[in-house]
Amino acid sequence: MSTLVVVFHTSRMEAQNLVPNWDFEAFSDCQDPGAGLITVSLSVGWQSYSNTPDYFNACGGTSCGWCVPENFIATQAAHSGQAYMGLFAYYSSQPGEMDFREYIGIDLLTPLLIGETYYASMYVCLAGDSTPVYDYFQGSQAANNNMGILFTNMTSTLPDSYLEELIIPERAHVWAADIISDTVEWTLISGSFVTDSSYQRLIFGNLFTNQNTLHTSIHGNPFELAYYLVDDVCVSLSPSTCPRDLSDASSSLSVPNVFTPNGDGVNETFDVQYVGRGPFLISVYNRWGALVFRSESALNDWRGDADGVSVTEGIYFFTCTAGTDQHSGSVTLLR
Repeated sequence: MSTLVVVFHTSRMEAQNLVPNWDFEAFSDCQDPGAGLITVSLSVGWQSYSNTPDYFNACGGTSCGWCVPENFIATQAAHSGQAYMGLFAYYSSQPGEMDFREYIGIDLLTPLLIGETYYASMYVCLAGDSTPVYDYFQGSQAANNNMGILFTNMTSTLPDSYLEELIIPERAHVWAADIISDTVEWTLISGSFVTDSSYQRLIFGNLFTNQNTLHTSIHGNPFELAYYLVDDVCVSLSPSTCPRDLSDASSSLSVPNVFTPNGDGVNETFDVQYVGRGPFLISVYNRWGALVFRSESALNDWRGDADGVSVTEGIYFFTCTAGTDQHSGSVTLLR
């Protein structure tokens, strides 16, 4: 099994996986192998959140369009059991091509608790060359980063008009910073975060635009399309319930000491840059100790305002939790 460095937000305990049918094994109907592709909704509880992702299961055999391990997209055994999902995560046939995506989601067993640390993970594998079952499809033509999990309260089975709304936030709670190109072994994506809302659902896929997604061509084909298989999705309060990649404990933190939010487009934000394998929290206070900014995201940009109102020039103080380390200091705001 291959592993990789992930980027994630911040992070606590309980031994239950909050994802029902987390391994996609439970299904409502096993169609005839000749029936063509089957929709994700046949896997109990799961729904498409954009376009037409696919459900693969060996219940109908080991070689057909939607079977496991041989199917229209790849020859790949499940990470566990006999089922997995598949979706398009990146598409571009030319510069500026639209951000085509497929997403899959499910309602959690219970809503997340605000302020608690949760751990999340899933296994993904880039689809390799297809089998003679569907030899017209030559597997993924590209591989990308940003495969991840987003927690949300958006309703399921979104119409296509909501696709842009889902991508534009450029945000996921747990995601892979590195390009995943392994077509043989399953790759673990894992991380932790602190909840800021009582989220009831999760969605997985690539939740970032083409502009902010790294990708690489697999066969040198200008038709760049990445298709990933997904298995064993987990969310829990316990760090021992969901698998975690602990092979790389390295981290880095970069904190600016001055920024100038004056509208000239230069040095406009106070951006603490953190790459690591642990929780993150940045809090900024004014000289009287009042909180003016707080973020639990590794993608944080304070623009020198509090509740939408610009604050005055001066020195502001911050505390920061980055992994197991605690940091504090000051930053000067000039306009």
